[in-house]
Amino acid sequence: MAEMAAGERLIRGRIVRFERAKGYGFIAPEGGGDDVFVHANELGAEGDEVRSGTAVEFKVLDSGRGPKAYDVRLLDPVRGVGPAAAPQPELGPLADDECDVLSERDFRTEVTEQIIRVAPSCTGQQIEEIRAGLCELARRHGWVV
Repeated sequence: MAEMAAGERLIRGRIVRFERAKGYGFIAPEGGGDDVFVHANELGAEGDEVRSGTAVEFKVLDSGRGPKAYDVRLLDPVRGVGPAAAPQPELGPLADDECDVLSERDFRTEVTEQIIRVAPSCTGQQIEEIRAGLCELARRHGWVV
């Protein structure tokens, strides 16, 4: 986390989880590492647009309890998932000899969404560990490109 402690440079990441009712969430930095805490106040008026999967740009400081995001800016508010996300069309069945290969980024996003749906009490750290294990498995089996 030392590379993020400086706080001056902008970091990109995606919202892993955001609990509007509690006023906070977590961001997974693009370069990996620990998820970063983000308070609703750091999102300003854009806070209503935040969904899991939303791309953000932010700075980080060490709060003493772990990394904390500040100066957060949403990069693609419409691409997140959650209550206000556009419904996705159902995919038809694939032929027996076909499979759906995703980019690793898309796979991580889908895994994150599924974890949040089926196990909403998972912490940001737990989600990160599960995602890392599943991404490793997907790479070994050729499920992602």
